[in-house]
Amino acid sequence: MRYTVVALVLAVLLLSCSSVPSDIGQSTADASYPDRVSYLLDSEQSVEMPHVSAAIVSGDVDGIVDWDVAHHQVLEELIYSGIFTSVVLEPENLVDYGAGFSLSELPGNAMQVHVTFVNMHTGDTVYTGVTRGNQKNGNLGFAFIAGTETSYNDAAAVQRALVRSIREYRIRETDIAGASVAVLEPLVDGSELPENDPPVVEAFTSFVDHKFVTMVENLLGDITSANIVDRREVQEGIVASGPAPEFLLSSEVVYDSEGHYLISLKMIDTETNSVFRSAAFAANMWSDETTRFDIGTHIDRMFHSAAAGEDVAGGREPATEPTRGTVGDGSRTALGLDIDLRPVFPVFYSYYDKNPIGSATIANNGDVTMENVILSFYVDQYMDNPKASSPIPRIEPGEAACTAVHGLLTSEIMEITEGATLSALVTVTYWDGNQAITEEFVRSIQVLNRNALTWDDDEKIAAFVTARDPAIMGFARTISGIIQQNVQPGINGNLAVAMGLHEGLDSFGMHYVPDPVTSYAEYST
Repeated sequence: MRYTVVALVLAVLLLSCSSVPSDIGQSTADASYPDRVSYLLDSEQSVEMPHVSAAIVSGDVDGIVDWDVAHHQVLEELIYSGIFTSVVLEPENLVDYGAGFSLSELPGNAMQVHVTFVNMHTGDTVYTGVTRGNQKNGNLGFAFIAGTETSYNDAAAVQRALVRSIREYRIRETDIAGASVAVLEPLVDGSELPENDPPVVEAFTSFVDHKFVTMVENLLGDITSANIVDRREVQEGIVASGPAPEFLLSSEVVYDSEGHYLISLKMIDTETNSVFRSAAFAANMWSDETTRFDIGTHIDRMFHSAAAGEDVAGGREPATEPTRGTVGDGSRTALGLDIDLRPVFPVFYSYYDKNPIGSATIANNGDVTMENVILSFYVDQYMDNPKASSPIPRIEPGEAACTAVHGLLTSEIMEITEGATLSALVTVTYWDGNQAITEEFVRSIQVLNRNALTWDDDEKIAAFVTARDPAIMGFARTISGIIQQNVQPGINGNLAVAMGLHEGLDSFGMHYVPDPVTSYAEYST
């Protein structure tokens, strides 16, 4: 009876924690299914979709299929979905959506596919979900192929979710359309260039001397419809002849020892001599196409935002963008927030109270000094109260400051079994003298499944150890008792217990399932 109770408890635990669908390995091919599924074509009702493009921007293959095979298979399945007007493998120009994926192994020649789509204009995650595919033939499960062991329903569900996410997609018109802009020569910092490596020196020098300004001018004009004026007529904000440009775009390019250009862009409003928009990022050093894509993406995010009140993120409100408001004596403020939220591992929910869940850069784009700046982070249902950052004493106009983002999550987040994307409320409060100002931003945060784990620190496995769980204690005592009764003389007692536990776990059919984000095989080498 005792063994029966333990077996039932373990079975319940295994079933409740498993992320393996019950019909894995069962063929769903049927004569009633078309050879491929496209939600737009198969839907009985007319679905109006914007003309949007997509590119594969990231991926993680957990040793299941060849990297190139997986990459091209994702490309084919995006094309077969019928949702995007154009789909590319490597983006050279700005695209509307970036697709990321990760593959991990499941039993029965199956694989788990985690798909994420990001709005490349705003940086928001518009869809993330888990589906399944067939390891044998490389089908990834979100473009059903008849005759394979993948699910038609899964493929249709992914496509329906994507349609909902982007059907009402719009980008608000840039606020510098038609304005005159001069792109100034960049400040260049090559102090860390390796003098004994001529190809690196040549690549960096050639980029900043012959390519950078022209690239920024062309992208800025194409993306924002701004009127680019001759920078040679501009010197320290004074124009030799003709009217002064409305904006100046200044920049800095720094050599990074990791092989990137570190680039910062600032749009200066010549009327107020204040920073209107800004961005800082790393760009690829060895590919002109990739560098162009990096710069174009960040210019786009500086000047565009999702149109308010429209469903661009699966039913969530779009992220709030910096605004040009007035406070106090009528001077202008423009708070800019660039926040990077890492994927959350539910099993480490208490860890994020003392360790960052991400980072935020708060920019003062106005002409009023911001004092006692505090950022707070809150996720409804999974936090009791907002978690505030350490105060930033001052941020002068045109400057920015970084702060860590923390969140005291509750154990309820362990109820998320298959991963989800949640809305987080980020609040920034500051003083401009004697007046307190509060601005709210909505951002998306990805929560992984409750069994997810990274192997960057193998001590993290301790989070899964629940030694005092009644079922675990009963199971361990039973195995230990059997071993003590049957141990052979001359065998080390600890070794005998380890062997017994191994055989006991094996008899219950417990197997290791690779993590969908970071596998032990990758991080242990």
